[in-house]
Amino acid sequence: MKSTPPLTIEGYTPAEIAAMEDVWALAICGEPIVHKVGEANILAQFSVLDRSLITEPGATEGGGDGTLRTLIDAIERCARSREITAIDWRVYAVDCTTPNPKLIRVLEYLGFKRAEIQSGAIVYRRKEIKNRGDTQDLVIVRNHGLQVERIE
Repeated sequence: MKSTPPLTIEGYTPAEIAAMEDVWALAICGEPIVHKVGEANILAQFSVLDRSLITEPGATEGGGDGTLRTLIDAIERCARSREITAIDWRVYAVDCTTPNPKLIRVLEYLGFKRAEIQSGAIVYRRKEIKNRGDTQDLVIVRNHGLQVERIE
């Protein structure tokens, strides 16, 4: 059986991306950027607020299986290698005129929940809190209106 090479981001593996300081500096500019993940072109925006990485992937053209997983892997590696204490995922692509039903199933499987954010936009959201202590690696925070539910 022929094995498929792992997907890359602009030709780099997630581990290589995480090690590049100049890529990190360019990516967290808070402005939309287009990057290639495998065969997909993804419009996304990244910013840091209070040591929390806000990750907002938007429109995606092309791609398929493995695109989202590769993006998640790269972003989680970048966060681990820096002073990031949380990753706040906000996926907008589900509220377009023709949302991809497979994407919605994958997001729900990965623990994303449909939510309205402060701007009024409907997104699929997942927030991961990463503590550097030995006692707690990951807490998922799910937003329910104004209440926050912590799951440990």
